[in-house]
Amino acid sequence: VEHSRFIKNNATGDGGALYCHGASSQIMDSYFKDNKASHGGAVRWENTTDGKILKSTFISNFATVNAGAVSWLNSTRGVINGSVFKLNCASTGVGGAIRWSGSNGTIFDATFINNTAYGHGGAISWAEIAANGKILNSRFINNTNSQGGAITPHNNCIVENCRFINNTATKFYGGAISTEDGISSNN
Repeated sequence: VEHSRFIKNNATGDGGALYCHGASSQIMDSYFKDNKASHGGAVRWENTTDGKILKSTFISNFATVNAGAVSWLNSTRGVINGSVFKLNCASTGVGGAIRWSGSNGTIFDATFINNTAYGHGGAISWAEIAANGKILNSRFINNTNSQGGAITPHNNCIVENCRFINNTATKFYGGAISTEDGISSNN
């Protein structure tokens, strides 16, 4: 998928605009706005390898459960690079912009602004079952939720050269980051 626009699409299940299952796919220079689903308001990746989101924008997407914009489930070696996530929401779950439940994923040079989640990870929720993730050279501004205002990384997740500005955990802890295990940070 390249140079495409997805606006006001809805799915009663997962992936409001796009659902990728079992295939290696790439999204590049695309725009997602006002899409809605249960998991992955805009995009849901499931059982994929080497999926990529490059130079794309996600604005005001909504999940009734997890991952306001993008959900990665049981997927390996996924990459998000040079993308913007703004005003996305997971209304009853986690990961205002992204919920990652796969291994060896990388988020690089991304910007997260004003994303919200009911549970943890206002911008990104990196699941306990997800291993060896990397969040690099990214910016987190004004993201909000109950725990880990910007991100909740787990299982050997590396957070490096990121900027956290005015993120809020409204009920518990970790205004910027909340983790219970395995994080390496060099910011």
